[in-house]
Amino acid sequence: MPEMRTIDTGQVSLRCAIAGEGPLVLMVHGFPESWYSWRHQIEPIARAGFTACAIDVRGYGGSDKPYPVEAYAMERIVGDLVGLRQALSPKAPAVLIGHDWGAPIVWNSALTHPADFRAVAGLSVPFAGVPQRPFTEVFHEHFTSQGRFFYQEYFQKPGIAEAEAEKDPRDFIQRMMYSISGDVPPAITGTSPMARPSLRGCPILPRLVAERRRSRFL
Repeated sequence: MPEMRTIDTGQVSLRCAIAGEGPLVLMVHGFPESWYSWRHQIEPIARAGFTACAIDVRGYGGSDKPYPVEAYAMERIVGDLVGLRQALSPKAPAVLIGHDWGAPIVWNSALTHPADFRAVAGLSVPFAGVPQRPFTEVFHEHFTSQGRFFYQEYFQKPGIAEAEAEKDPRDFIQRMMYSISGDVPPAITGTSPMARPSLRGCPILPRLVAERRRSRFL
């Protein structure tokens, strides 16, 4: 098992799973995930001669969770990676690997701080260049304006997702993780959250697939 450490990045403290010695490799998870998503990659990266560090992004797991929405701006999250690089590898730039929502985080980190990061890999989300307009406009155009559900739209207005998720946090996460996994039988994939009509603020739980047996994700 990796060593679990809490690292002060200058703005917040992040929980990190660290193993190995050598050039620093930072692994950034997506949504809804944590450092644990990288559990199968940490040891091989460490054995290859690197310091493998998988983090809980601010707001997740054991990392600090500042309350204001503005605290989760991309600039702030990128700043966490810069501070982490300075704390763990003060004399050399780091390598970044990001998955899902972690991919835009690492792309933007490498783009805006090239002196801190010498290589970057994005899994699931390719680099599409410097954005020409806010992503909120993009999903409004392709989803919301057409009456289709999009999970990022669902999370836009504070209080809606919180009210639904906090009724039973374990059930909420279990349903979400199962619904987006490869374990959902093909016969019911048509119930995917992305496939069902929606209006702004409509609950997400009815769109998720409930597993009949205990999920292996929790």
